[in-house]
Amino acid sequence: MSLRTALLLTVSTFLAVPVLADVAKHTTVTRNQDGQATEYTEMVADDAGNLRIEMYDVDAAGNQGTMRDFVVFRAAELRMLTSSGGRCEAMSLNSDELPGGVSRDEIMAAQAEAMAALEEMRAQNPEMAKMMEQQMQSMGLMVGDAEKQPIELVETGETREIGGYDTKAFQVTGMPGMAGDYKVWAADLNDVAGARTMSAASAGMMRATQQMMENMGMGDMFGNNLFAEVMEKMDDYYPVLTESNGQLTSLVSTDGQGTADFDPPCN
Repeated sequence: MSLRTALLLTVSTFLAVPVLADVAKHTTVTRNQDGQATEYTEMVADDAGNLRIEMYDVDAAGNQGTMRDFVVFRAAELRMLTSSGGRCEAMSLNSDELPGGVSRDEIMAAQAEAMAALEEMRAQNPEMAKMMEQQMQSMGLMVGDAEKQPIELVETGETREIGGYDTKAFQVTGMPGMAGDYKVWAADLNDVAGARTMSAASAGMMRATQQMMENMGMGDMFGNNLFAEVMEKMDDYYPVLTESNGQLTSLVSTDGQGTADFDPPCN
């Protein structure tokens, strides 16, 4: 699995979750500007800080299809398992190197290649390039001459009932190119069952990932992770819907206590 794929999987959007006993589970769907489903995500977390994220394809009818990839974060071991295309890899987030001995130079070369692709996309399809750039920035990847800067959430004063929750709107500011494009609708933290369990596990995984990058001496190559920053700044609120570049990611199922294998076989 490429570094970009692994990072993308770890920053899947964090939305409302239910919980019974010690495990929380939710399913979300992302839809494009035409309202078509493009991806389903299931996340399961427990009170020990373990987290499993499963990415699903969409079938011909627009429903949740087969699982494509998964990421498992094992909190006590600071260990991440990633599976893509049937291949599973284990990574210690307490290490100073990636699996396979990937070097800083190789990662920098991959980043340069991604930037070249972005520049080509800007010439061919500026709108698509904007979406690509914002996705890279949301993952914490430095783009061009972008510099780390604080991300802020500003209440807009808008309110809506979404999925049975009374929500407030928060506009994300401070991320280059994100102004006006990223909005979070969030409910009171106490109204969302399992929110604390999922939030704690998600934040733990993001902190461990970012610390690994620092250990590898690559902190200067990565900026602020949008989703991690949003979660940290939510305080007493929890996201139930996000709007970004015309795409909507929303909670579609709170089907009770989740069960997940936090220790799948993986080389």
